[in-house]
Parts: sequence; structure tokens; C-alpha cells
Amino acid sequence: MLICYDSVCSNFLDHKVVGCPIHISLDYMARNVLIFNLCFVFDATVKTARYELVLKKVANYLKILEVLYCCC
Repeated sequence: MLICYDSVCSNFLDHKVVGCPIHISLDYMARNVLIFNLCFVFDATVKTARYELVLKKVANYLKILEVLYCCC
């Protein structure tokens, strides 16, 4: 899968994986960068377009929490 700032969808073993990669680069982190990918897993037949906005909102919320509470 390609890491980008938009949602990524891939089929894997009769499942559909929809992910939203996040990259945070801050100087006060131990390694100066945090990369994570929040994923939702669905049955291969599910139409996932309606879930992509929710996925992006949850990923953005986790990014905000990490930035706000990382150095506490």
C-alpha cells in the first residue's frame, strides 16, 4: 500500500481494509516523527465510501490528541 494523506483501500483475504495514514512531525518527539495508519476492516462486499469520512475524522482526532498530549 502507498502511504499518502488520503484514505487507502485494499482487498485482503475476503476482507476490505480501508486505512488513513497519518504523519506527525514534531521536534519534541523522541524520534521527531510519528507515523500511524488507522484502519477499518470490512467484508469484501461492503460499500465503504460512506465510512471513509468517519475514518478520516477519527484519524484526525487521534492526531490532534497526540499533538496536544504528547509532551505531558
